[in-house]
Parts: sequence; structure tokens; C-alpha cells
Amino acid sequence: MDSYTFMVQVVEDGEVSFSQKYDSAVEAVRAYDRFVDYGTCKYWREIVLVEADGRAHSKSFDAPRLVTIR
Repeated sequence: MDSYTFMVQVVEDGEVSFSQKYDSAVEAVRAYDRFVDYGTCKYWREIVLVEADGRAHSKSFDAPRLVTIR
């Protein structure tokens, strides 16, 4: 069985660009909080924090050019 209990994953335009497992809630939340923009995505970026009990938290960012099109 894995020793981690938390995971942060980044999906950009439908592909996982970052995935890290953590055994500390504090470290997982710090990593999640560091993602504050659209990064290098062409369309959208979603950051997901998964807890040990399976609950997930997410935040999404659209690429700037999409925001101006709407």
C-alpha cells in the first residue's frame, strides 16, 4: 500500500502536466496554493487536490486569449 494520503494534479488542455503525492496535508495544500495562473496551457488549466478520503478540491484557469473572446 502506498504511504501517501494526498495528491495534487495539474491538467492542461486535457493532459496531466504535473502529479505529485504527499503524506502531509500541509505540504499538499502548499503545493496546491502555488498554482495561481493558467501556466502554459493553450485553453484551460485545472489544479486538483485529492484528500485521503477521496474528497477533491479544484480550481480552473482559462488562457487569457479565451477570456477576451467571450
